[in-house]
Amino acid sequence: MATQLLIGMDPGLSSQWMPRLRQLAWWQEQSLPLLADLSGTPGANEYARWVASDGELGAMARLLDRTGIAAAPPADWQLPSQARRP
Repeated sequence: MATQLLIGMDPGLSSQWMPRLRQLAWWQEQSLPLLADLSGTPGANEYARWVASDGELGAMARLLDRTGIAAAPPADWQLPSQARRP
């Protein structure tokens, strides 16, 4: 992700970009299983229209909204890379 690159280039940006990185990781973690379920809703055609009109992030946000998943991660949720650390 470009956000991770920004943080890596200047660690001082971490506090500015970490909330956004956390939200994007949450969206990805929640939306990918929904997209993998071919029997789910929305169908592939409808999701493709969302991507075309709203972009990939907008489409993910719509998907989470449609399925009742919160757009913001819970307070105790950790980034996948942080969850693996001892």
